[in-house]
Amino acid sequence: MADYQLVSIWQIAAPIEPVWNAIYETDRWPEWWPFVANVVELEAGQPSGVGALRRYRWRSRLAYQLTFDLEVTLVDRPHRLYGTSRTAPPVRHL
Repeated sequence: MADYQLVSIWQIAAPIEPVWNAIYETDRWPEWWPFVANVVELEAGQPSGVGALRRYRWRSRLAYQLTFDLEVTLVDRPHRLYGTSRTAPPVRHL
């Protein structure tokens, strides 16, 4: 299986702390990010945030959804946030 690295660099004309908080507080993404369906915390991680594991479900304008788990690997507040993702287990519908 191929490895991919996705880098996202955002430039927003706003004070850094509120922007950092909006990005860092992923459980609140569905409140303001239209394509984030939900975020579920699987593991809290360390007080620094490293080791936190969450499951993200994204939707699109098409009838597609993407679900993946992401573990935080580095928090350099308020400049960098790194994580490693993996495919979430399939959801079985009965």
